[in-house]
Amino acid sequence: MLRILTAGLLAGLSMFVFGVVEHMAFEWETRTLLSLAADPQSRLLETLKSPEFEPGMYGFPANKADAGKEPSGILLLWPRSAAEIEPRQLLGEFLAGLVACTFAAWIVSQLSDQCQFWQRWRVVLVTGLIGWLAINTSYWLWYRFSWEFTRDSLYCALLEWSSSGLIIAAIVRSENSEG
Repeated sequence: MLRILTAGLLAGLSMFVFGVVEHMAFEWETRTLLSLAADPQSRLLETLKSPEFEPGMYGFPANKADAGKEPSGILLLWPRSAAEIEPRQLLGEFLAGLVACTFAAWIVSQLSDQCQFWQRWRVVLVTGLIGWLAINTSYWLWYRFSWEFTRDSLYCALLEWSSSGLIIAAIVRSENSEG
């Protein structure tokens, strides 16, 4: 059990660090966001400053009968303070990775004693890719996230789960094996 927790902690830390690199250095995912043109943006921003628009997720058009006749989409509206990264966001991101990696470490501990390092690593990588596939493909298909955004999120999943998988595969062995 100690190996599982240790692997989960170290792999979760690795996942967090690589996530920072992906978003800050490579700008994966954020590089795919489009900006509104200056003039329409200013009118839109003035409208959104109205007190009737609380932070949240808005779908439009509101009337489903108008679907196909008007532009449609999803708008995420953050509070004004959301421009800065908050400590709770960083902590939440780290904890999510830690829990996911601890689950992956537990899965690896259930494998046969005969599984070699690269087999254990592949199990972790595939576990992460299953999560990416189940979530991000739905966003791409149903919410029409751009393919570029979806592709970048795949790059993130590959890097994070590959690095975490190396740590988990090195530390965790079957619960049935000695050591």
